[in-house]
Amino acid sequence: MNRRGFLATTGIALFSGCTFDSSPGNASNTETPTGGPTETPTESPIPEDPDISAEDLRERRVVDFENVPLTVAVFGARTINDRVRTTYGISDPATDDSPAVVHALVRNNNNFEQTFHLRRIPGFWDPPSTHRETERGDRGGTVYLAPTANHDLVEPVPEVTQDDEGYWRLASSGREWLPETVTLAPDEAVLGEYHLVGSDDSSHEPLGVGHYDFRYQGEGFTVSVWETESPGPTGKSAHAGADVPNLPDAEEMAWYHEADASTPVYLQPSAERVEAPACIEFELRNRSHDRLGGNPYDWALYKLVDGEWFRIEPWAVPAPLSHVEPGETDESSLALYHGDAIACDEGRSAGYLGGGRYAYRVGYSREKETHAALVDLDAPEVAPSADDDVEVERSGEELVVTMSEWNDDEHPSNAEIVFERAGADAEVDRRLIPEQLFRQPMRGYRNALPLFGEETERITLRADRHVVGRTTGYDELEATVEYEGETFHVTGEDPLRE
Repeated sequence: MNRRGFLATTGIALFSGCTFDSSPGNASNTETPTGGPTETPTESPIPEDPDISAEDLRERRVVDFENVPLTVAVFGARTINDRVRTTYGISDPATDDSPAVVHALVRNNNNFEQTFHLRRIPGFWDPPSTHRETERGDRGGTVYLAPTANHDLVEPVPEVTQDDEGYWRLASSGREWLPETVTLAPDEAVLGEYHLVGSDDSSHEPLGVGHYDFRYQGEGFTVSVWETESPGPTGKSAHAGADVPNLPDAEEMAWYHEADASTPVYLQPSAERVEAPACIEFELRNRSHDRLGGNPYDWALYKLVDGEWFRIEPWAVPAPLSHVEPGETDESSLALYHGDAIACDEGRSAGYLGGGRYAYRVGYSREKETHAALVDLDAPEVAPSADDDVEVERSGEELVVTMSEWNDDEHPSNAEIVFERAGADAEVDRRLIPEQLFRQPMRGYRNALPLFGEETERITLRADRHVVGRTTGYDELEATVEYEGETFHVTGEDPLRE
């Protein structure tokens, strides 16, 4: 065996995960100081100049096989004891001369020697193998990481062979390849080089489309496989052929109903036509060679009315950055309710929705495209009304509506908003639909617009400065809006300007 010492002297791992107990028996004992392990450790390799670093493996995410029409991506990693990190990557594709090559690098970032139990490190247990899970949840054949002659811890190495259809498999049934433990000095690393192969049992499926998870206590990495020429959805969308406008602020749309088998990135819903209440699961699948960047919290639900999209939820989102690796699937869920909203599976939710066509989008993008899916909701119409605690006084054709914020000594300074009917020729700044008025930032509109009747021409809303700002904006203090076929001129006051 070509036993190579390996020391990673620069960089950090690609991903991080949860903490990991490297000591036997006691979960609270996370560090084993120098002084002798409880089991006979594997002799540590002598560090030499590194061939592969964690930075190298970060970039080795996805390859197209040359011998069979498959693309394979590796994503995910874990952190052990917060100071020992493991990085995974796929370095070479499968060819007619060799199986695909996967590398796993474990580095001891402690300032003391440490002994690790390999059965707790995904990719290093004996044997390193897992079953396939397809998009339908089926479990298929087994895939193995068979150590190569360049593995730091294995001698002898298992043999591999190519079957009649070009897929690589184990050549024998032997499985005892790796030692139980390895001891690493401070900053020392051990490199595992593997061939990615199927079972030696010809009755088992070879490496095929799906996900292969190598995990310990929920943490680890995944091998994702798809057909190179057909990465997209196999089924037909219920909205195939639908012609809808782009979502607001979208440079380029990537609708699920327009995706086909050649589409590498798409947002697939579990249902496209539902009756309220309903919970829909969404999967953003990345089967490209590129990482998707964006904000995991940046999602939105829109409703289509008269050829225009209106944003329903949410009105504000935090702004962290994240990514979806090649082969990875970002999952989210959305609950749709006609009344009060309750999140499904701790996911996203939207309430007070009337029937119609909606669009759900996510915040990840590959080339500035916006990924979204259409959903038709069967539900009665909604009719917003003023808050129960407002006070309404009438004087002829004018109403004075007082909100709870007025004179309560808890909110910002008092301020008024005046709503007046505008002429049919008035230039509209903004259209509103009933579903929007139920949202918290729309309280100013909700406590005025639904109160307009045939005998009402003007409403003065008494609230506070924040309500005014959310209604007309702090700078403009004026807007013309259209609601339910009527036009209204809205004027607010800002006490801080006086």
